[in-house]
Amino acid sequence: MNKRVSYSKRRLHTCILLIAFSVFSQNLLGQCIMSMGYRLEDKSPFMAASPDNRGFYFDLYSQAVKAIDCQLQVVRRTKKRILADLSTGKVDFYPAYNYSEKRLNAVYFITTGIMKKNVGISRETLADISQLSQLKGRVVILPLGSINHYKDIESIQIYEIPNMGFEKAISLLKRERGDFYYANYSEFLYYLKQRPLNTVTGNDWAPKVHHDCCGGEKRVYLAFSRRSPHFKDKANPDFKSEQAISIANLPRILDPSSKAYQFESALIRLEAEGKTQKIYDQYFR
Repeated sequence: MNKRVSYSKRRLHTCILLIAFSVFSQNLLGQCIMSMGYRLEDKSPFMAASPDNRGFYFDLYSQAVKAIDCQLQVVRRTKKRILADLSTGKVDFYPAYNYSEKRLNAVYFITTGIMKKNVGISRETLADISQLSQLKGRVVILPLGSINHYKDIESIQIYEIPNMGFEKAISLLKRERGDFYYANYSEFLYYLKQRPLNTVTGNDWAPKVHHDCCGGEKRVYLAFSRRSPHFKDKANPDFKSEQAISIANLPRILDPSSKAYQFESALIRLEAEGKTQKIYDQYFR
């Protein structure tokens, strides 16, 4: 009798464990994980060096992912590896990616609510620059190996410097070794926040920022993998086949039933509510 009772108890315990494991497995399988791939090196304030994922991107995208009942997972590898993983769907998205029609085969471009702008930095004595062609006869400072924005402009002297950063550029401008430095405005704001200019230039000098020289503000898009399990698209009923394919005129758009669509909608809401700007200001201003 005792043996039968003991056997029955063991069977009961086994059933309870199996049921508990089944429920746990279902919850685990049903959990929405959205992965963001990013390079290994320090790109503060966007993201610190691996394995530290803190930064603007994590704060922004974790909020958007949470809003659609998912969890953000960050994958850190070399940029080449991450982009390869993006094309195969091993990671869901890359946080900032320049649009091109060629890239549409592998990724879908989602608006992030982030704006970017390039500016010019010079001494106060340089007249306002609204287009780079006005720099004829001037010396421009260019980081060695970076994009040459002046290649089609005649009579510009290019001073290429290795390991160029804002501190070195500002020092060169102050000493009149160059007249103009082309830079990302967000990165410049972050530099100013980290290190006040008077520690580099002294209290008697400040640079002039040319806001209208370099193309104005542009939207930043993220790249969402077309191979991601969270991606689904459909034919765009508003596509104009007689016009060129562009970010505003795509043959296929996100399907509202997909997590990718919900993710984009969450980012749009964060921007509309001013939350994206608030996160940006915490890091850059």
